[in-house]
Amino acid sequence: LDRTWFCAIMSLLSIANMLALGIEADLKCRSNCSGDENGIWALVDNVFTVIFIGDIVLALVILGPLTFFRGDRTSDTAQLPVDLFRIFDLLLVVLRAVDAWALSSAGAGADLKVWSAMRVMHLGRFAKQVQLIDGFRELWLILAGMADTIRTVMWVAVLLCLVIWVFAVTVTIAVNDGVTKYNYSNSFWKMDDYWGSVLASVCSLFQVLTRDKWSGSLVWPLVEANNAMIVFFIVFICVASLALLNTIIGAVVESTLRSARENQQKDTKEKQKNDTKTMASLEQIFREADTDNSGDLDEHELEAMMNNDKVKKAVNQLGIPMKDLELLFAMLDEYGNQKIKTDVFFRGCTRLRGPAMARDLQHVCVDLDRHVKTVGTHIRTLRNLNDSISNILDVIDTIETDIVKDPQDHRDPVLMARRGRKKESRSAYLRSNKTGESDVRSDGSSESEFSEPIYRNVPRYSVDRRRASVIRRGGSGGNCALRSAGNAPQPPASQPPPPPVPPHLRDLLP
Repeated sequence: LDRTWFCAIMSLLSIANMLALGIEADLKCRSNCSGDENGIWALVDNVFTVIFIGDIVLALVILGPLTFFRGDRTSDTAQLPVDLFRIFDLLLVVLRAVDAWALSSAGAGADLKVWSAMRVMHLGRFAKQVQLIDGFRELWLILAGMADTIRTVMWVAVLLCLVIWVFAVTVTIAVNDGVTKYNYSNSFWKMDDYWGSVLASVCSLFQVLTRDKWSGSLVWPLVEANNAMIVFFIVFICVASLALLNTIIGAVVESTLRSARENQQKDTKEKQKNDTKTMASLEQIFREADTDNSGDLDEHELEAMMNNDKVKKAVNQLGIPMKDLELLFAMLDEYGNQKIKTDVFFRGCTRLRGPAMARDLQHVCVDLDRHVKTVGTHIRTLRNLNDSISNILDVIDTIETDIVKDPQDHRDPVLMARRGRKKESRSAYLRSNKTGESDVRSDGSSESEFSEPIYRNVPRYSVDRRRASVIRRGGSGGNCALRSAGNAPQPPASQPPPPPVPPHLRDLLP
């Protein structure tokens, strides 16, 4: 009963019945008719009556009498204890059957079948089924707005009747004082016909409300005789027309906007459901594209997959440009081996759709926090390695002066001066900046972790000094080494000058 095709058929039959009633009203013989002149109309009436009764019987059989009269209690829209739509529809069909098969046969036709034209309301059920289709969305918005404003219109009508009655009583008492004369010579009706009783005043005020020839024939004779009556009619128009009647317009607009929002939400949910199905099928296609069952998707498999018609259709339905797939493959190929995981590529495709959502930003924050922790772990590991290397470098520096010893070392004044000098850690010097301040912070971290290589602050004279020291101890290439040592930059002022060269070494000098 709620299938789209069934609702469409019943809507078309209801429209056809309405058209048939209109044509019959124009062409049916009313008097001095023979028995065959109205036979075609009787046949049309019987056909539509049988169809409508079949619709009611089918609903009773499928839904059951309880659900037919009470409606679906599990529905979110079930607010009334009965289903007014089906009860009213049943009443229309019963009236048509009584008129076509009982009253017409008895010669006492009362034209009750005319009420069956209201079965055109089945068009609303059809519009509800196709509300997500672009061509019928506006139709559903109009019908839904009308249905939602019926209650508002009813209450406005009640208030309008009360307002008109109050003003009718007031104007009837005001104009029938028996003293003031009103000139209604130019009007079609007399003064008593317009304002002689409360009911006549109600009809006249309703005419004023609808603006039907009200100023010259109705209101002006009263205002001409009593100018204060103009205030009365201004107040009446403001209350009845500007306040009450415009409330209906506002209610219709508000209801239409609400229906549009609800329809948009339904459209979004339906699109998400379809996208979920499409993504499931696209995931299966990605897995099938992995022809070697390696779990990885290479460039050739991607190219073959992009030429697949199913993939093109699914990607276009999801709103993902085909060229973005190649860009995504290049972005996810971190190692440049033209191969990525199939699951990783599929997850990347799901994130290409639409704007960034809150969950996507949360995912980015989690990934960033995880990478920051990983980098912090590597930094701590690197710091420990630097400390180990520093210790090794300090040990190496002590080899020349404290471990490797020779009986002739006392003849080398430079070596003896080094052994007697206060020992300084070369690793601490290498890890310090140019100003002499240590890069090691109070928390144990070092600026060298993010700065240039640690050897950028090593002065040239320290290297040349060590080279000259080796040459003085008897290494080869003494002349060149001494010349290099002589051209080397001088040590800082804080370091004591070297002692004079012993006599037995002066022969080595040029």
